[in-house]
Amino acid sequence: MGNYPVKIAIQGSGACIVLGWKIAEVGGGRKGLMEERVRITDSEKLTLLYERFRDVCLVEKEVWKEIFMPRDVAHGPVRTNIQDRYEVEIDDPQIEDALETNITLGAAALWAAVQEYREHIRFYRMR
Repeated sequence: MGNYPVKIAIQGSGACIVLGWKIAEVGGGRKGLMEERVRITDSEKLTLLYERFRDVCLVEKEVWKEIFMPRDVAHGPVRTNIQDRYEVEIDDPQIEDALETNITLGAAALWAAVQEYREHIRFYRMR
């Protein structure tokens, strides 16, 4: 098993520990649930995700590894209470530190850092 970041998520009635793609159940609910990670490569969607990442980091005052966006709907009514969850992966700890430093400098500085390091920031939609 590789070195996966450990995250806590709420799934049904119990807390789950997220290990990479697998979810191990801690409390009641469904067991053995597998989540699929889909890497986002569409340039328009990436632009929206980079902006959302910047905004979430500014609000939380730290680099945030999970963001939520309203679900894309091709037709029919748009329900704003339904959101997709995206994992944020930064492939270099030094870049994560640089982003963290720029948070305190404000939106413009953080946006410049996100633009500079965008090749090292990946987004995965969780299904």
